[in-house]
Amino acid sequence: MALTVNVHEAKTHFSKLLEQAHAGQEIILAKAGKPYARLMPLATAPARRQPGRLSGRVGDTPIVGAGTYANNATCAISCTGVGELFIKHHISSAISARMEYLHESLETAVGHAVEKTLPVDSGGVIAVDSKGNISTLFNTPIMARGQANSDGLFRVGLGDWEK
Repeated sequence: MALTVNVHEAKTHFSKLLEQAHAGQEIILAKAGKPYARLMPLATAPARRQPGRLSGRVGDTPIVGAGTYANNATCAISCTGVGELFIKHHISSAISARMEYLHESLETAVGHAVEKTLPVDSGGVIAVDSKGNISTLFNTPIMARGQANSDGLFRVGLGDWEK
């Protein structure tokens, strides 16, 4: 419910009214008993861009076959980057299909998708095959990613893996 305050009272209690508005209370300023203006908080500043994120892009839900895919016989994949390109080239399902029909390894199939199908600086892939092999390939300056397995591998990275 809105709090209606006349101009004289608003002048007297302005700091208190600002705090109430900032906390979410709707404040209506009245002049001569008639609603005249609304006191409301400014929108919060946009979050700073994260390293590696393309300017003007936002996160989204991946489309099965384009940015995410899983097939018990081949691999499980999650992609990141310029979504339109992953959709256009159905990247994640194409990787699985290359493994299934061309009998390529995970690394070879992912390499074809990232290095030959996608244009430079458009994204990357995190994939695991049915044998537990992991591939994290990207064609951008950096890509946040991680790897872990039951043999004790645990690493995270942004750029190239340290040798």
